[in-house]
Amino acid sequence: MARKSTVVAQADSRAALIAEAAYFAAERRNFEPGYELTDWLLAEQELAAQGVVKKKTRRKVAAKTS
Repeated sequence: MARKSTVVAQADSRAALIAEAAYFAAERRNFEPGYELTDWLLAEQELAAQGVVKKKTRRKVAAKTS
């Protein structure tokens, strides 16, 4: 059986922590639909602020000019 790389395992763990926090946010508002992305992003932000997960940086990609 092949082992997951450390990076993949960390990503899985990070996603699981965020998913759990997002679930509880959804639960607090009685699972009203339409806020799934908001729940995820707020959970990610809260966990990063607490130092539980690292804030994911998004890189800007420069447009190619011809």
